[in-house]
Amino acid sequence: MRSLIQVFCIIVGIGSIAVVAEENAAQPAKTALSDAAKAELSALLPPPETLGAQRTADPLFYSPETLYEYIDGAAESFIGYDFVNLVNAQYKMGEVELTLDIYNMGAPLNAFGIYSAERSPSYTFTEIGIQGSINEYGLNFLQQKYYVKISAFGPEGQIPEALKKFSKAVSQKIGTVDVFPGELDWLPKAARIRNSEKFMKHNPLGYAFMGPMFAASYTMEGNEFLTALQIADDPQTVEKELAALKQHFEKSQAQAKAIQIAGIQGFEFQSKYEGRVTVLQVERCLLLTLNAPSKSEKFLSMEIERLREQQKKASQPQNKSQ
Repeated sequence: MRSLIQVFCIIVGIGSIAVVAEENAAQPAKTALSDAAKAELSALLPPPETLGAQRTADPLFYSPETLYEYIDGAAESFIGYDFVNLVNAQYKMGEVELTLDIYNMGAPLNAFGIYSAERSPSYTFTEIGIQGSINEYGLNFLQQKYYVKISAFGPEGQIPEALKKFSKAVSQKIGTVDVFPGELDWLPKAARIRNSEKFMKHNPLGYAFMGPMFAASYTMEGNEFLTALQIADDPQTVEKELAALKQHFEKSQAQAKAIQIAGIQGFEFQSKYEGRVTVLQVERCLLLTLNAPSKSEKFLSMEIERLREQQKKASQPQNKSQ
């Protein structure tokens, strides 16, 4: 049986593919990266001599039009997060062969989105960049607008040190280490599964009519469920999407009932395919839970109060340092 996180990733992947298919209906001709773009990416490659390594091939560069030539079916997911360009470099350190991929995602939030889509709470994490995750294939990390992936092949005893050296060298080339998106602080903290946070840019949860959303997995009463949050510019945007969401469930003949939690009117839908879905509008935020336990009212009440407070703080003028 698939875990909730696996199902979630499948939904996001389907949404990304749908968006890309629509956008690529009239695909433009392939364009080569400019010299300036290549220079920007090349500046992030660690000099092999400083690592006791050697380059085994010239760097390769990819654009949105050519990314499929390198990662084929996975390209749609990256393009769904507004991928800009990529440099691929091959190194050898002793008996270890390394492949370094630096994805320029154009903005830190896009980079977090694709990084979070590919990580799992079950991975081993390390302090490199904002965060690094180690899996059986290598080491991936997030820093600024870049998503860095390093894979290694060779004697197992030599791989950890090689990955550590290369990831540290690339991180130093990128420079300033920033932090995770501040919007994640708007998600409930209690009962959250660590490192399950996601950013869904297009077609969140498979809803084409919804704007970008943040999400995370939670556990309560032994059950795992998903909480998703949209932070819009104004309440009117949320009202329109709430209406579209209601229409979506009505078309699917989902059983619906009105609910009220902490003074907020909302809806609860029982869908054959999506399970129990709770939808609440908190001013300019849209809060959803999927498959939350029946006794989740306290959890939602606390989050409603937090969202009210977060929006109040966000609306206050920021004091500028003298």
